Amino acid sequence: NAAFNRRLGNGLTLGAAGNAEVRIYGDSYFNCIGLGQSAELRYMFERGYLGIGGVSSQSLDDDDLGMGYISYGPRTSARFNLSTRDTLTASSTYEWRDYTANTSSDATAWMTDVAWTHAFSSATNVTLSGGFDDVTLDLAQNSYESWSGGLALYKELPLGITTSLTGEVKVSELDDVKLLAGVVRDDTRYVGGIGLTK
Repeated sequence: NAAFNRRLGNGLTLGAAGNAEVRIYGDSYFNCIGLGQSAELRYMFERGYLGIGGVSSQSLDDDDLGMGYISYGPRTSARFNLSTRDTLTASSTYEWRDYTANTSSDATAWMTDVAWTHAFSSATNVTLSGGFDDVTLDLAQNSYESWSGGLALYKELPLGITTSLTGEVKVSELDDVKLLAGVVRDDTRYVGGIGLTK
């Protein structure tokens, strides 16, 4: 991961970031590389900021898998400090997804999320989050909407150790009836995580 920030004056800042991820499996056929880039111009004010920019990403894999793609689009974000202990953040992204080996999977996606963070102290905070995704493909039975809700707890421990506990529920529903099953498929996913950092 790498990031860059620069103050431009008149309350404006410019930020850019990039990241790379390599996934290696027992069967090298499934190995893949993921890249991501973003840039955003933010207008800072006393209690937060408003931002506008763009994002892009690339997934590189074996051409036989047909899962390699390029995505790109605009992004807006905002942060507002409700009080000295409470912060509200939100972002919205619209992107185009172009699959290099399978154009029938090309899609557009609108993703938006909001989060409220409450600080109990300088060492402990909790975050409640919610999100909505709308992904549209040419084939309606593969298009879907999803709603998510999450809870995260962050706490600093002695000896310079920090811990985080996260949990999320995500419900997705496809837009059309699956031809073979004759029903509209829906999925519910539960995700939890524990992190320790020294």
